[in-house]
Amino acid sequence: MKIQDDHNEEEINITSVFQHLGPEECGEFQAFVHTKEGKVIPVRICAKRKSDGDYEKTLKKLRHRESKKQCKTKDATKEFNKYIVVATSLPSDVTSSDVLETYRYRWQIEMYFKRLKSILDFGELPKKREKSSLAWITGKMMRALLVEFFLSSIDSSTPNAKKTNVVFGVK
Repeated sequence: MKIQDDHNEEEINITSVFQHLGPEECGEFQAFVHTKEGKVIPVRICAKRKSDGDYEKTLKKLRHRESKKQCKTKDATKEFNKYIVVATSLPSDVTSSDVLETYRYRWQIEMYFKRLKSILDFGELPKKREKSSLAWITGKMMRALLVEFFLSSIDSSTPNAKKTNVVFGVK
């Protein structure tokens, strides 16, 4: 998939467009995406430059991946990872910061469901009868609620979070 500035198929270097952004600053530009099927779709490319601390965390992950996979990350990839970039077809009255904030919330929801799927060990429904299946799902949901209940009782604002004593909703 190529991102181009107009129908003449001149490819855009996204990092050069956003290099003027300061840390935590948002920007956007209009572009066109050419699909494999030959369609041309108008989009807005919204980006936010990461803070220096967040970028360092990203570089640390990239270095870990390099070490694990015994490969070298390209400089262009490192440069691109200075930004959070989202392509959207939303109208321009929705600001780029709103687009990025909405995407951040969406990602948190995705991660929540991924965690629940892992905790609940959802895969194939092991029961064939309706009542058995309902009991199985109810048990899994109760387990999820208990996990969320206990996780919410942990003060996650510090690395060495202290647990509060919680017994059925009473702290």
